[in-house]
Amino acid sequence: MSFTETKRLGKLLALTTSTFDGEALVAIRKANSLLHQEGFTWSELLENDAPKTTQAVSHVAHAKHLLREYNTALTPYERNFLTGIQDFQKLTEKQSAVLSGISDKVEGL
Repeated sequence: MSFTETKRLGKLLALTTSTFDGEALVAIRKANSLLHQEGFTWSELLENDAPKTTQAVSHVAHAKHLLREYNTALTPYERNFLTGIQDFQKLTEKQSAVLSGISDKVEGL
């Protein structure tokens, strides 16, 4: 999960302490939606003792996000790469570099 999304999640969770039930409910629903959009579950997010799972979930969620949001801007190679890495528990340094390169490319659009 990106730094921006983590900050957003923190702000939403802070709103769940509201004394207004409707506001608190909307905040938790938006937090749930954000987690789902990023490809996380609460359990995966909160497990600190499973770094491999967290990394796998992180790159899988990132690949899904790039495919969903920037599909038309991606080359066939990039789409195949992003689809393929979702099957891996952990990325190699080279795969991580390619993923970063794709991210940098689409963020510059």
